[in-house]
Amino acid sequence: MACTAEISEKYDVLRRELEKKGIDIAEVKRKIENFEVEVPSWVFGAFGGGRFSGYTPPGAARNIFEKLDDAALVNRLTGATPRVSIHVGWDDPDEAPFEEIQVESFRKLRDYARRLGLDIGAVNPTYFLEGTQFGSLSANDPETRRRLIEHTLISAEIAAKYATGLITLWFPDGSLYPGQVDMRTAERNMKSSLKEIYQRMPDSVRMLIEYKLFEPGTYHTVISDYCVASDLARHLGERAGVLIDVGHHAHGVNVEHIVARLIESGMPGGIH
Repeated sequence: MACTAEISEKYDVLRRELEKKGIDIAEVKRKIENFEVEVPSWVFGAFGGGRFSGYTPPGAARNIFEKLDDAALVNRLTGATPRVSIHVGWDDPDEAPFEEIQVESFRKLRDYARRLGLDIGAVNPTYFLEGTQFGSLSANDPETRRRLIEHTLISAEIAAKYATGLITLWFPDGSLYPGQVDMRTAERNMKSSLKEIYQRMPDSVRMLIEYKLFEPGTYHTVISDYCVASDLARHLGERAGVLIDVGHHAHGVNVEHIVARLIESGMPGGIH
């Protein structure tokens, strides 16, 4: 009882302090109650798809349907996670070879999710693959770029038909030491690949471009910060924006300031 009384007392202090600032605590509570988070499918299975070795947590889901079962439990417990983001290369319900993934296979995934009270959220093309150690959409090898452009377009069609119409893009592209890649060529290739995807994907689909300062490239990454991602998004058009991953910055970077700048400039965005 003493603990409850102490909490109530602190709550009243907070309420009075907020009222002095013109903030209605009831409105704050309403916004918190309505706040929703989209959970990523890959947190429920073997983690990392090879990027972090083969770590598998106890009780990990063995396929996308078990991932959705787990996600549905999280939503029942929290009431705040009604959508699940998927990785196309890892979450194909037919578990087809990468080159044979079919858009229509994801209808059954959408239908299964809805039976659990969920929807499919953002759709992630999968670029962390064997053969992309020298880049994906920025690679010098035209066959590598073509393969992953087509994969991204498949992902965009899945997003249009069976999800929320959003694709989110994060790339392994970069280098491990000076001279491994031509940075200017890599950026031109990335820009050209994204432009083709943007022009060919359904008009209802939006894309967010993620950035990261470091890893897997330890010398440089092609999309290293929000400025590079913003430049690419502006080059593409109004259906492109920036995806912020809070953990993708140097120590001490003010992420709130980045968010404020993107909002002020009218740039569409999202947060991981």
